[in-house]
Amino acid sequence: DYGWKQRSSYIKLAKLYVRSSQIEKALTLYSTLLDNKNIITDSNDRCKVLVGMALVYFYDGNRLKAEQCYHECVELALADQPDKNWATKFDIDSSNRRIAKAYCDLVWFYSNPLIKEYTKAQEALDKSYAFCRDSRSMSLLDRSFWQGVIYRGIGEYQKAIDIFQQKNRARRKENLEIEKAFTFLEWGKFAEALDIALAVVEEHPDYAYAREVLGRIYKALNEKEKAREEFEACLALMREMHSPNIAIKEIKGLLDTL
Repeated sequence: DYGWKQRSSYIKLAKLYVRSSQIEKALTLYSTLLDNKNIITDSNDRCKVLVGMALVYFYDGNRLKAEQCYHECVELALADQPDKNWATKFDIDSSNRRIAKAYCDLVWFYSNPLIKEYTKAQEALDKSYAFCRDSRSMSLLDRSFWQGVIYRGIGEYQKAIDIFQQKNRARRKENLEIEKAFTFLEWGKFAEALDIALAVVEEHPDYAYAREVLGRIYKALNEKEKAREEFEACLALMREMHSPNIAIKEIKGLLDTL
């Protein structure tokens, strides 16, 4: 219990460092934590720290290091599978859920709009389902959402729309709606995209991602001033939320194209 509290304190402090753009301090803290065998007592503890490190690397733009952390989590989870000759069903199910979750983290990484490696994302998603089809936990429940993101990435737009139209306990309604808008935008159906995005922004004006998507739609429609307004609103919200530098740089890049 003491080790768990210590680990949680380290991770909370590392997240604070990230929010204040002190990336090196966050990484040093995570590295120190990984080396502390009194706190990190098993591979499951190690995976929780590695996922935190992966996010820091990703937010800092170090895609290779982030990918390595996620893959190490998968390898640790696979290596920890119990011997099926003596293990209980509970032990086997718990192990399979852990492996499925590790693959889900890879799905998030490869599906991210800053990575866009959808073939690898689909492979990881298929492996996640192969180990566990049960979706009771929130992380596994979210797999249908990521399937929609992958479908959109490979141009299967109607399949993506069908998924985003379904209720998902792991996602807010406005999140699913703005993903629909983004899918219609990618599909070239600008009128449908605009109607949905405007409705979401009207109801949730502080939703940074919705402002970004609306800006992208206006940009596609060559309404540059409206696009600029939305991107600037998005940037202001992102700075207020201490969003990662890599995401802020993406929006600045969009502004530079106007």
